Amino acid sequence: MKLFSLVFLALASLGECASRQSPPAGALVVAKSGQKYSKVQDAVNALSTTDTAAQSIFIYSGSYDEQVYIPARKAALTVYGQTADTSSYTSNTVTITHNIGKAQAANNDGTGMLLTVLHHAFLLV
Repeated sequence: MKLFSLVFLALASLGECASRQSPPAGALVVAKSGQKYSKVQDAVNALSTTDTAAQSIFIYSGSYDEQVYIPARKAALTVYGQTADTSSYTSNTVTITHNIGKAQAANNDGTGMLLTVLHHAFLLV
């Protein structure tokens, strides 16, 4: 009976949707107001590129119009966006947009159109 109860609880928890409404401990926090960083790029720039410990950024709800460039780093980087349901992107409350085409930028890193992740771990959740 004990095993059945554990299996039932495990299966029941699969149906629940987790939310992410607040930053994990140690994360750099971005918000439109009231936090140290109001731009995602400012938080990225504050990260160490040489530290080997995992790092994270939490972004509160809002629309952010900016080009975000994440340089190569030695450690894993996790970027969390505020959401009511972590099982699907449809409940995300963070939007990052930017519109600079290749004709206006010196290279692909300067555009808002290409995401290239090389030589470092990056996880957007």
